[in-house]
Parts: sequence; C-alpha cells; structure tokens
Amino acid sequence: MENILIPVDLSGTTPAVIAAAKDVARNRIAKLYLIHVASLAAPSVATEFGPIVSRDELATTLRKEHRDVHVLATQLKSEGFDVNARLVPGDPIHQILREADRLSAHVIVMGSHGHGALYHLLMGSTVTGVLRKAPCPVLVVPAKIANARVEPLSEASTG
Repeated sequence: MENILIPVDLSGTTPAVIAAAKDVARNRIAKLYLIHVASLAAPSVATEFGPIVSRDELATTLRKEHRDVHVLATQLKSEGFDVNARLVPGDPIHQILREADRLSAHVIVMGSHGHGALYHLLMGSTVTGVLRKAPCPVLVVPAKIANARVEPLSEASTG
C-alpha cells in the first residue's frame, strides 16, 4: 500500500491539490493522509497598553480548521478513497516532514501559492523547505493550475 501525504492550507489551492492527489491515488492501493498544519499564534489586537490576545478567537479558528479538514476527508471517503485526516500544530515545514517520515510516505502532494522571487527570498516558502528535505518525491501543484478549472486526468489523455 502506498502512503500519500496531502498537506492542505485550506486556501483556494486546496481543491486542485486534492484533485492531483486523487489522480495519483487512482488505480493504486493507496492510503491518503490529509493534514493541515495549524498556527497556534493567537490573533491579537493592538491597544495603547500592548496586544490583547484572544484565546477564544484562536480556539474558534482551530475548531473551524479541524472541521474543514474532516469535511474534505469525508468527501474523499464518499468517493471510495481510504483517507485519514489530522490537524497538527506547529511549523508547516517541520510538521510536513515529520509526518512524511512517520507515515513512510511514498509521495507528498502539495500546492504552491505562486509568490514572486522577492517574497521567497525574504519570507521563504513551505514548498521549498519541504522539497529540500523530503524523504520522498514531492508533487507540487502550481498556483496557476490551482486557479484554473481542475479536472481529473482521463485515460485517453494519459495514453
């Protein structure tokens, strides 16, 4: 059985990443591992006395993200895929690599956001960090594909 790790950020690229992962999994005996890496940084509001951190707001965000990941998993299960979903806290690069090792992933399917070179120079990129240290192949779904209409590959187009 192949283990396919699918990190999702629940952005507009997620449907294209899911579609690509389904294409990879199709006609294989595969288990899909859907993960979302959640930030534990609480939203804050600046006041004259400093930031006010809203733990309630953070808890609400985490519950919504957890629910959203499990909705995606339920949709994949309804299509006949063997899938497990998790929300994990922490740094995205570290957690994706950790999950890939833990699961003995055969491939990681993830999306990029298409930021420019200056952004990557200053801020880095989750995709770049994963590509540098991944223990398995990484399929990157570019932002321009994610923003286009996504359709699964057909047998005729692959032959």
